[in-house]
Amino acid sequence: QVVVTSARDVASVAEAATCELLGTDYAQLAETVAVGGHILLDDGLVALEVTAVDLATGDVTTRALNSGVIKKNKGVNLPGAVLKLPALTEKDRADLRWACEHGADAVAASFIRNAANVRAVVAHLDRCCADVGR
Repeated sequence: QVVVTSARDVASVAEAATCELLGTDYAQLAETVAVGGHILLDDGLVALEVTAVDLATGDVTTRALNSGVIKKNKGVNLPGAVLKLPALTEKDRADLRWACEHGADAVAASFIRNAANVRAVVAHLDRCCADVGR
């Protein structure tokens, strides 16, 4: 059994990580996954099945479906889950502003999930380019 948590202080969880406890900075993990769902770590190298969700603590209990080494700072994928993440992070906004300021011909946006996300990127680019006179 492996517990993946977002409710505790991520820095202290990372320091205290064991083969039974992993931390993530995705605060809505417990609200996003469901029993029977899967969590993939490190591009799917390690697959976990959700066996219990505790919304009060933010803990998600899983069982490993295969073996593998879990390394620091590797990606977490929640197949089929609707993520509660904004289309643009503050870093994305800053990067798009930089692109406008430097006359970039094209930009790429990560984690676009629907047409509304594309419209948010275009709208931010329009505002940034107008601010810098482009």
